[in-house]
Amino acid sequence: MKKVFLVFFASLALLFLFSGMVQAAAVCTDSEATGFVPCGVKLNADGKTLACPCELGHFFIMLLRVYKFAVYTVALPLAGLMIVFGGVLMLVSAGNPGLADKGKNLIKYAIISLILIFSSWLIIDVVLKTIGYPLKWYDI
Repeated sequence: MKKVFLVFFASLALLFLFSGMVQAAAVCTDSEATGFVPCGVKLNADGKTLACPCELGHFFIMLLRVYKFAVYTVALPLAGLMIVFGGVLMLVSAGNPGLADKGKNLIKYAIISLILIFSSWLIIDVVLKTIGYPLKWYDI
């Protein structure tokens, strides 16, 4: 258990050391990059060099886009579907306590997963504000 705390505090110290470098990095925003990767898709007029070459900041933008896809496109609709499916199981149980319990458990765990999904956003926001990130990370 002591090793876990040591690794945690060492990584937190490294974040504090490199947070000034991350704030000073200028990341170009390319409006034509519609996928997960926000850089390296548009060429200059000469056709040989990239208009927006990939930098370290683009990696974090890509992670945010993957996070948004996982939460808004996959997890939220799936949790909503599980709540509806659990309600249908409870309605069609017709006095079968096993089927009604399955429906209740499905709804309960779908709500717990929604709480975890939204608390992950809160955890990311608190950590970034703690290390001194000045911008809104979720608007990228």
